[in-house]
Amino acid sequence: MSNRLNTEDPTELVNFTSTFDNCVIDVHYYNRYNLNFPSVKENIDLVKTNRSSQLNSLMRANGARVFVGEWTTEWGVQGTKDEDRKSFADVQMDVYGQASFGWAFWSYKNNKTNWSMKGMIQKRIISVPQN
Repeated sequence: MSNRLNTEDPTELVNFTSTFDNCVIDVHYYNRYNLNFPSVKENIDLVKTNRSSQLNSLMRANGARVFVGEWTTEWGVQGTKDEDRKSFADVQMDVYGQASFGWAFWSYKNNKTNWSMKGMIQKRIISVPQN
């Protein structure tokens, strides 16, 4: 299940989904469309604090599992370097990796590199852990 887009309460489904077995809450975090955070540091800090806190509030004992879908390395910050995008990708993978049902990048292959997992891997902005 997924929250409504632009909802004020990211935990709106937590109590409802706790009544079901094998349920997953799908959350989407879009930095690209959040122009309130125009700097690299502000976007990274938002993921570290706000999104980390939101994920923790969604993952309750005996509750639904949480899946983070559709994240990218695209954002509204102008003039960024690959090292900035790498830092942004790293913090997202670290925080979203704590989700109880995992995460998914927006797309595997896209003609816009920042929306493409394959492009990000080829540019060494995203590193895929080797197990």
